[in-house]
Amino acid sequence: MENVDAYLAPKPVTVEMIPKKALPAGQSGLDIKLYNENHTVGNILTDELLKDPNVTFSSYLEPHPTSDHIVLKVICKSSFRNQSADSVVTQAIDRIDQDLTALSNAVSQIALRKPPHME
Repeated sequence: MENVDAYLAPKPVTVEMIPKKALPAGQSGLDIKLYNENHTVGNILTDELLKDPNVTFSSYLEPHPTSDHIVLKVICKSSFRNQSADSVVTQAIDRIDQDLTALSNAVSQIALRKPPHME
């Protein structure tokens, strides 16, 4: 049973950032390898990044079904608000965190108001 528990235990997320070098002037880009993450996080991050007017491209891929990581790709207008791709990604993660906190608070408030027949 110990082997099963070790296998099912959550694995820490690790990140490797790879700057894109061959981009046109006025753009910055970044590939981010997110280890121990999957399509769920890739979709959420890509969607949030594409809401930013600084982002010209955002996508993710899972290199192979047996891979233990996804690769998030981001290209930004570096001249826009003078921001780099890594700061745009950090801001997107902060917005996602705020949205999840608001959702958690809303669910908690609903849970506190149980209908009388559920008590």
